[in-house]
Amino acid sequence: MKDKKRIILPTIVILVISFLVFDYYYFKPLPYTLGDVSAWEDTFPDVPAYNMALNSKNEPVFINPELALKKAKSDYSDAIKAVQKEYNLLPLTKYTYKSYGKYGWQINTDDTKISYQGTKLSQFFDIYENSFR
Repeated sequence: MKDKKRIILPTIVILVISFLVFDYYYFKPLPYTLGDVSAWEDTFPDVPAYNMALNSKNEPVFINPELALKKAKSDYSDAIKAVQKEYNLLPLTKYTYKSYGKYGWQINTDDTKISYQGTKLSQFFDIYENSFR
């Protein structure tokens, strides 16, 4: 039993540290510059969570991606639920967002509100992913 603890505990510690390092480097927002983002500003409500700038490739990014994701979860909650149910997805997080962006505009529904939110959700993730590439 004591030998197992000597192996299991360090393994768990290494896995946790590896995850934290991955999370930090993969989801660390890229440097941005303030620039002309007027082409995208009308895409989302005029609230601080959706403030944008440009990355080094002149692509739009959210200045605070974490805050933007939190706001998007609130603004597009009906579409998120519909996508999650239709495509059997895990709950929306910064780790699972790609599928929501891929399927958001493809929701099969007659509800125009959910269809609209789904389109906006896909547009949101097009910009959100620019924040980390």
